[in-house]
Amino acid sequence: MQNYNAFLYYQLIDQKFQSNVWDICGGSTIPTMSQEKLKQQLIPIPPTIEEQQRIANALSDVDSLISNLEKLIAKKKNIKQGAMQQLLTGRKRLPGFGPSCHPERSTKCAVEGTSHFKMTELGPIPSDWEMKKLDDIMMLSGDSVLSSKFKRENYVGTENMLPEKAGVEKNISVDPTNRAKGFLKHDILISNIRPYLKKIWFADKNGCCSNDVLVIRVKDCAEISAEFCYSILSDDKFFSFVMENAVGTKMPRGDKKMIKELLPLLHKACYAFTIVFGAMIVDLISGLWKAKKNGKATRSKLKREDSRRSVKRKLGKGSN
Repeated sequence: MQNYNAFLYYQLIDQKFQSNVWDICGGSTIPTMSQEKLKQQLIPIPPTIEEQQRIANALSDVDSLISNLEKLIAKKKNIKQGAMQQLLTGRKRLPGFGPSCHPERSTKCAVEGTSHFKMTELGPIPSDWEMKKLDDIMMLSGDSVLSSKFKRENYVGTENMLPEKAGVEKNISVDPTNRAKGFLKHDILISNIRPYLKKIWFADKNGCCSNDVLVIRVKDCAEISAEFCYSILSDDKFFSFVMENAVGTKMPRGDKKMIKELLPLLHKACYAFTIVFGAMIVDLISGLWKAKKNGKATRSKLKREDSRRSVKRKLGKGSN
């Protein structure tokens, strides 16, 4: 019976079954369903318990794989967050940078009795770093382009931007309007709606996007690395700042003026860091998320939502 229940569980959370359940729901504000109609829904059942068990075990194995991947992603994200806190504030310097690589600076600090740090609006930073406004090094691009010049999959809207800094998924359903906002490869796209979802993407191609997506472009890539700027903007502190100054309650939006006034830590020396490590970090996180998505595709259509648990509970009540 246990194996049969496991097989039945996967049938009940299958997308096709869920779609059929929604079709029989009534009500507009709060959808409800009739237990009698629910009992009449058809489910394909293999003839033997052994086959049912094999199917349930296979799907359960993929569940375990996805769970392990999610733990690995969380671990890598924590490692990255810790590295960002150390590197972006200068508390840890990469080999080849810092006072140890410039003995004359260390000698001068020792003679003058000063440290290698200076106090700023954001706290202490290395004495050879400088503070710059976001507006000094990046700009909010608002170039208007004809969407017909781009393929549908090159359109980015808030709908196909993934939460938790997971990039974007291919647009296959939304048709862009006649005119949209253009973006270039290496631009940084951020959803300006509900910033707490942390939707951000480092563009790997040219395309167009909706007006609800901020397009941030580095003014001088020879002076400041776009990868380094992406590292700053993908920090949780940036999204917290945007949310603290957001406008609206039900659908909060970031304040563009406040975003431009943000004071990040920037320095020319960090260019080398991003060339060596920046792309690797982005590729690592992106690869982990792709692995997670592939795992979900293998598992097929398993989506655990409250509505599906409700279906199972109602079936249980109906069988009593």
